[in-house]
Formats: sequence, C-alpha cells, structure tokens
Amino acid sequence: AKRERAASKRAQAKADRLVYAAVDARDQHRCRVCREYRGIDIQRHHIVYRSVGGQTTTQNVISLCAECHLVGVHQGRIKITGNADERVTITCITGNGQWAIWEGPA
Repeated sequence: AKRERAASKRAQAKADRLVYAAVDARDQHRCRVCREYRGIDIQRHHIVYRSVGGQTTTQNVISLCAECHLVGVHQGRIKITGNADERVTITCITGNGQWAIWEGPA
C-alpha cells in the first residue's frame, strides 16, 4: 500500500509538471494580472484552491508574479474567477478602497 501511494504521488507530480509547462507556454511566463514578464520566477495559482478541491488543470491554473500572487491574491486584494484557458475576471482593490474589475482572454 505504501509503494502504491508513492507511485501515485509520483504520477500526480509528473502530471502537474505537464500542466505547469502548458500554463507557462500559454501565459508566456507573464503575470496575468500586471502582465510583467517573470521568466522562471513566475508562480502558478490555482483559481479554485486545491484545498477545496480545485484541480491542477490548465483551466484552473494561472500565472502570477510573486507580488500579485502573495500580496494580492493571498492577502485578499485580488480575486480571480473563471476559466484560465478562456476568460478570467480579475477583481482588484485600488488605492482608494474601490474595487476595479476587468476581464481578459487567455
């Protein structure tokens, strides 16, 4: 049973790497919020968090720079919804406390 779990984890990690490579190619190593090029430093964010059942698919993973990811999304200043392969809605709190909303294609 332990070997089967280890084999399953290795297979999942390989599948995740393939998805991340496809996301990198789709997003061209650019943050989908600020559009800055980050090369190998780009981070990948699950739109629907894995902790609540979000899958590692190209539809659910989006490229973000560290600032937009950690300061924006994970501190509640940026919200992202939608299908990353088609169209996402990005909601961002501005400096004056207002929310700005924009949509963008993949």
